[in-house]
Amino acid sequence: MKKNAWMFGLFSNFLLVFVPLFVYAQTEAADTVKTGLAVTAKEAGFGTESQSIYDLIAGVINVLLGFLGIIIFLFIVYAGYLYLTSQGADEKIKQAKKILSSSLTGAVIIISAYALSSYILGALATAVSK
Repeated sequence: MKKNAWMFGLFSNFLLVFVPLFVYAQTEAADTVKTGLAVTAKEAGFGTESQSIYDLIAGVINVLLGFLGIIIFLFIVYAGYLYLTSQGADEKIKQAKKILSSSLTGAVIIISAYALSSYILGALATAVSK
């Protein structure tokens, strides 16, 4: 069973990585769409103003916190997997509970960091713009 699951995972990863390399149909149409989107974005006013340093820092912080949120989610899923596959083994249950509690603590810290950075950057942007 494990060999079949491993082969399925290998085949899925192969498809995810290599199939898009072979799909280059209508590259001219894709370039036309990209050009059209660029024109539309310019007419809508996107990308015409330079970004302030505060907006740039806020964007970087949001991206980093987003990645941390994904990692926390993966740890929660892993803890659930350990708990469900423990088959009553106290050691695995304790490990799963420890990972879950640490993940939830990390999630609280990440949400607090987001709130704090959002407040500080908003206050700085307001103070600079006055």
